[in-house]
Amino acid sequence: MFKGFQNIPGDKSCFSGFPTNVIGGKSIDMPQDRILWFNSDIGITPNGTTASVWADRSPMANHATQTAATSQSLIVANAINGHSALLTDGVNDRMNLTNLITLTGDFSFFGVMKIVSGYGSMLGHSTSQSTTNASTPATTMYFQTDNSYTTFTTQALTSWAYLSIYRIRNIASVYVNGILKGSSSLTGTFYFNLLMGDKYVFSSIYLAELMAYARGTTTEESAYIETYYKNKFGL
Repeated sequence: MFKGFQNIPGDKSCFSGFPTNVIGGKSIDMPQDRILWFNSDIGITPNGTTASVWADRSPMANHATQTAATSQSLIVANAINGHSALLTDGVNDRMNLTNLITLTGDFSFFGVMKIVSGYGSMLGHSTSQSTTNASTPATTMYFQTDNSYTTFTTQALTSWAYLSIYRIRNIASVYVNGILKGSSSLTGTFYFNLLMGDKYVFSSIYLAELMAYARGTTTEESAYIETYYKNKFGL
């Protein structure tokens, strides 16, 4: 029987503090081959009340930065279940990734967020439309690659939620709080160099945590991550 997650020891810089759990009859550990991991409890460099750096805790060390003070996101303590989050202003806030990420095949994204206004872009590109926008208050979610896009009807993410977003063999799927909201064909290359924004969109969103993998996570791995989010953030 699953008994929850222990606290990560030390500075929480890796997943080694997570216990092995039995999910679906299999012993599962948190998958560690992340290409991004932003955790708002650690790795944020403050500039007063805003964030100039959000350190990527994955092995890639693809940190998110914003040198312009007027475009830095607000650090909100105790935003959700005792955990911090970053809040963009919907005007010009966004963060730049150190390196461009290009995904031509399968991928998995997991995030915990809430939208105040706008499209709620989690990952985007500064010079193109390649992006994954979460839900707007009008309940539309969309992905766009260099040659394809697809939309889903989800739910308005005006309350905190955890998202699980996949592309497996050119089929994109979106889950909100563990519930499948839709699947559709999505081909082409997905690439991004922005966190919480894209070329056209500035949204006001809270983002508490984000993980990304350059592969499709297994059913058991996905269940582990979703349960971790659910328990950590009280969702």
